[in-house]
Amino acid sequence: MIRKQQTESFIIIFKPQWICEETGLLTLKNEVTKEEYEYELKGIGEEPLAEDHIILNCKARETTKATFDVKNYSDK
Repeated sequence: MIRKQQTESFIIIFKPQWICEETGLLTLKNEVTKEEYEYELKGIGEEPLAEDHIILNCKARETTKATFDVKNYSDK
């Protein structure tokens, strides 16, 4: 419950699996006055950005080894 003249923060998460565009409806209700406030939300999932830029200097016909950390945000 949020009292008169107070503010509150709400966390809204949009976590698309891949490139997409989605819309949703957020409804806030005042149970005392029975007023409803509706907000149309639009989320745009864009192609992931690169997290880093790596340059490897290599010589022709020579083996070069490099180690990279790969982040896996899924539970698989």
